[in-house]
Amino acid sequence: MGLIKGVLKLTTYGGLASAGAFFYTTRNDVFVPMSPTDPIFQSAAYRKFNPEQNPTTHDLCVRKVPLSDINPTLLEKKGKLAEAFCAGVWSGWGKHGTLHPE
Repeated sequence: MGLIKGVLKLTTYGGLASAGAFFYTTRNDVFVPMSPTDPIFQSAAYRKFNPEQNPTTHDLCVRKVPLSDINPTLLEKKGKLAEAFCAGVWSGWGKHGTLHPE
């Protein structure tokens, strides 16, 4: 009985911690509805992968970063800021540490 009780506690606390972490990390995100007339839905790639014009589920998540938080060395060479952004998005837990000097 002690094992079942322990597993139940662990899953309950784990679920609460996961939900809390999700809401904490997404607290500054804003979801903006996209219009069906958006140019992305008129692109050749979109038409290629959705030839039957099936309905989609889409949204746009916007997160504003103050200019003072951006490392000035990323602005010296064209493309470095985009490279740092992509590294932050695709490198694990999504830490945006590449935009901040450490």
